[in-house]
Amino acid sequence: MVHAQRNSYGVEMAQIFKVVAEWQGFQGAPGYTNLFFRNIISDGAPGTLDERASAILAQGRVFNFFQDIMTFFPDDVKIQVQANVDVLEDTDGALVGNWQGDPLAQLQGENAGGYAAASGACVSWQTSVIRNRRRIRGRTFLVPLRSDSYLTTGRIGPGTATAIQTAANELVDPAGLNTFGIWARPSSKGATDGVWAPAKSGRMTDLPAVLRSRRD
Repeated sequence: MVHAQRNSYGVEMAQIFKVVAEWQGFQGAPGYTNLFFRNIISDGAPGTLDERASAILAQGRVFNFFQDIMTFFPDDVKIQVQANVDVLEDTDGALVGNWQGDPLAQLQGENAGGYAAASGACVSWQTSVIRNRRRIRGRTFLVPLRSDSYLTTGRIGPGTATAIQTAANELVDPAGLNTFGIWARPSSKGATDGVWAPAKSGRMTDLPAVLRSRRD
């Protein structure tokens, strides 16, 4: 029997897929959302066919996530899920492969009203993996939101929050596939303590987020 290698945190060492969504069209752009996945087919088993098919599936899941929530963005917002999917070694971030998927349609927001370019929503991703005495977590910023996504109190309205929460749930675990997760990068240049942690849940609250950097 062959046992999977595990790192010092007890987590199986992994090659991971990096899917990038590029944001364009508004003040502060471009922005980049980076999302990470394990091999979706054969429970992470190696193999060229599995890897390429898994990369394309991961790319499609990111596209579906954004497609489900585009109605809550201003029409200035354009999101392009990149066809190029890098394969990284999670321990040190080394680029070990690359797959080119089919080009996907550019997504566009659906509201012509005004908006605050730096304000929007944030999904917090939870894992059960602990590194350096801290639980690994991640965040995805969804900025900017259309102006009528907010209540008069300044909080995000329940319709918007519920729809984003539903999309986050689907990204975490569609059809029982626990392959989306958070990559905790190496702690310093040359370190090998990076680790990929499967996401257990995504949490969307009604508290607005302010984004100072477009590279999350």
